[in-house]
Amino acid sequence: MAVTSVLLLLLVLLPSCSDESGSSTPDIPETQYAKLNIALGSLGNTMPAYTRATDYYKNDIINPDSADTQYEHHIEDWYIIVVDSDDKVDRIISNNSDIETFEQSNATVNNNDPDSKATISMELVVGKTYSFYALANIKGLENADAVIEALKGLKGKSFAEFRKTEATLKAIATAYTGETGTSYIPMSSYGKSIKVSNDERLNVVNLELIRLLGKVSIEVTNATGKEVTVKELKMGKFRQSGAIYLFPYDAINSDPYMPNLLIGKSAENDLMNPVFPTSETPVTGTDWIYKPAEGADDQVIGSDATDDQNRRKYMFYINETDQKSVDPNSGDIKIALEVEGIEKDSDPKETKFCFIRRNDLLQIPILLSKATTTIEFEQKHMPIGGLPTAITFEKGITISDKQLTTTHAGDITISYKLDQLNGSINWELQYYTEGGTTESKNQYCYAVPVANDSNFLLEPKDKDILSWWIDAATKPKYGYVLKKTNDLEGFFTVTAQELSYLGTAKIKLTLVAKHKTDDTVVILPYTLTITNGKTAKGGNR
Repeated sequence: MAVTSVLLLLLVLLPSCSDESGSSTPDIPETQYAKLNIALGSLGNTMPAYTRATDYYKNDIINPDSADTQYEHHIEDWYIIVVDSDDKVDRIISNNSDIETFEQSNATVNNNDPDSKATISMELVVGKTYSFYALANIKGLENADAVIEALKGLKGKSFAEFRKTEATLKAIATAYTGETGTSYIPMSSYGKSIKVSNDERLNVVNLELIRLLGKVSIEVTNATGKEVTVKELKMGKFRQSGAIYLFPYDAINSDPYMPNLLIGKSAENDLMNPVFPTSETPVTGTDWIYKPAEGADDQVIGSDATDDQNRRKYMFYINETDQKSVDPNSGDIKIALEVEGIEKDSDPKETKFCFIRRNDLLQIPILLSKATTTIEFEQKHMPIGGLPTAITFEKGITISDKQLTTTHAGDITISYKLDQLNGSINWELQYYTEGGTTESKNQYCYAVPVANDSNFLLEPKDKDILSWWIDAATKPKYGYVLKKTNDLEGFFTVTAQELSYLGTAKIKLTLVAKHKTDDTVVILPYTLTITNGKTAKGGNR
């Protein structure tokens, strides 16, 4: 779950005055102190995590931006650990008034604010270098008492050993639900250092609080044309128990130059398989299984696309999981969906992930359909005898986000073909023509950009203004012009610019097919991800 809470430390310096009494006694330099204002806050998913854990260039899933919920950014108890240049703990500031050895703060966290803001003040010596570390919601740990006890005796001691403190989460499925009586999600940060300066503009430190668990969101779209009932949703394998490190696992020995958990848009080998305490025995992963209760809102998925009646979301938190916990043979995390109402297809589908880091958010779109659709990508200057790259969305249950890696910049022609639907080709794709109806229940084929990092795809000169789209609140800025080839085929063109670093864009392609005999309409939403496969800007390769 790439959802990140942030502490902003704003240092405003108020140096002491020298002796101006006119005395003949030589001046003794006074220690100058700086007032440190800690603005405690929480941000949304500003650095989405892309856990590409297998072949990066063939990975099918990319995680779009996502905001955290009020529960996820809520800060209850918090602790600021201040460490001097000798690695000795100078002080611990906290709102936990139960511990006398902590420097108490009565600062109130405004958790009604989207950023859960608060301001804490302290004074530090000008000219000295300090490092800052943050913890939050420690009371939500299973071993909370042991961690707080270690914090109580930390002042004046070396911080080195405390870096390796172990933490144990409570039972995730029941402890972190946001319901009354449950716990808030524990968080920790990387360390940031600063030399206190007389120039207040330089005295700014940002600390990103990182949740100690991951998040998975699965969206199921029913494009079968009939109502379906979800019997079971299964995904795994995940590490369900066991100790983890309290601080990020790449910071247990020293502060890393490139904090791994803050790397988002990057290739697989820029990321780190989670590391666990050496005292921890190997943990075998198990599946997350969800069976909707009889009559629950998420049990039945309708067939009507109006007001998203044909979509359901399923979300759960999970422990960070290493490759070895997923499968003895280091296989991928798999997902399986069992439904009634369509031809059975309960075979597990590979997600292309084989580990999940703390704070990662994995968003996985699932499409239920009776359609087989082929997408081809063709670029100019292809090798002699080369064929367009093709991907196929199969009928049944499929992950509806697939990726293409470009070989060079320039125009890319994307063609689409509805190979069959309900075992028939007696269908016609629907396109808007001038003067056509604009009622919301009547939809047409369209392709729109939904993400475009680093302006990887250039805005086209010839645009589809989507004049039939009557909902101004959801209407995209523009669409790509779709050109009909025949009743079941068409194409559009995008232009990728040359970048020296990673460029990624996502296009939502929605095909609307109408049966030629009985006027049945089926809507098929697909996501096409285009990337140049390079290393992220500012990456560590």
